[in-house]
Amino acid sequence: MLEKIKQILNASGVYGWEINDVKKNGWEFYFIRHELDQHRAKNVEHVTVKVYQMAEDGESIGFASEEIAPTASEQEIEKTVSDLAYRATLVKNRPFTLTPPSEEKAAEGKASDIADISADFIRAVSELPETEGEDINSYEIFVSDVIHRLITSTGIDETEHYPSSMIEVVVNARREGHEIELYRNYESGSCDAAGLKRDLIKTMNYGRDRLIAEPTPVNGKIDVLFSTDNACQIYSYFSERMNAALVYRQMSDYEIGKSICDDFTGDKVTVKALRELANSSENHAFDEEGAVIRDTVMIEDGVPKQFLGGRMFSSYLGLENSFNPTNIAV
Repeated sequence: MLEKIKQILNASGVYGWEINDVKKNGWEFYFIRHELDQHRAKNVEHVTVKVYQMAEDGESIGFASEEIAPTASEQEIEKTVSDLAYRATLVKNRPFTLTPPSEEKAAEGKASDIADISADFIRAVSELPETEGEDINSYEIFVSDVIHRLITSTGIDETEHYPSSMIEVVVNARREGHEIELYRNYESGSCDAAGLKRDLIKTMNYGRDRLIAEPTPVNGKIDVLFSTDNACQIYSYFSERMNAALVYRQMSDYEIGKSICDDFTGDKVTVKALRELANSSENHAFDEEGAVIRDTVMIEDGVPKQFLGGRMFSSYLGLENSFNPTNIAV
């Protein structure tokens, strides 16, 4: 299938192209309380093609993308490529070069044992210390072994292997005829059993406390501590302003080597893009355009060090070796 798409793309006369092939082999489980209600296996594939077209005068470049069904016929592929080639001519961006192959080989990874990962999730939930007042109503587990292959007209041909998991949990808490439900959703690579149990125990305690809640007293001015998702949203402000697209569009005034703020108190911010983050489902070896991902310091002690982003806007800023990060640490 991929070889046929390559042949059609090469014969189409387009300026450049990319093929992203993502295969997912997964298991799904649906539990009511702790009784298995349904389960199924899945094996899916998504093939997305992106086409680039350079204007005849070399003054602009455009691109367009679309998914092609793995069962598509040769005629259907040819029509899709033809449509993409035309649509790409309607976009007028400043010219930029496409990502070339890297001398550094991307880490391919290895196959994930979805049976072991699934068992870890089931075991973790079954070991929760439930009570008559707080327990698990239901939960759903989705575990996949993902194989992603990227092929480009510039000669990139990389493959990465990684796990991707999600568990949805509904917690019940009840007291004196009153009952509430709390929903939690966790996305990860494999199962972080300790972290999952810790957070679900906290959720059950939170449900118990909600049932005996009283009006908040007047406290005046107090310090506020942001944690988990709330803290991530605050820190994402800094990482987003390091995006080459925002800098080029003058939506960010960050400059390399210039402090983001001179008049402040407290700790200075350091932000890093990490190739691997413990238990992340985003430990990718390369970005969506084929650039190899590596550990990079974006901001150090409040001073921007390296902008990150896609090939187009990075090249506009003269950052030919940039990439799109997937894991951010603060």
